[in-house]
Amino acid sequence: MSKFITISDLDHLSEPELRSKFCQLAQELYRIDQGNFERTVVLASIETVQRALTNKRHRSPQFPGF
Repeated sequence: MSKFITISDLDHLSEPELRSKFCQLAQELYRIDQGNFERTVVLASIETVQRALTNKRHRSPQFPGF
């Protein structure tokens, strides 16, 4: 069974690591039957990874020196 992933679980990961985690979860979601409760946990974890990616992008400077 999948473990729910929290934002604090992801804080130390880089953007490429977060994208990799997202892909792993998407593959896991594909393998889970539609009515399975585990699917809800994976969907919530995917949303958490998306939020962490967004936060990471907004925190990193896009234009150095500005």
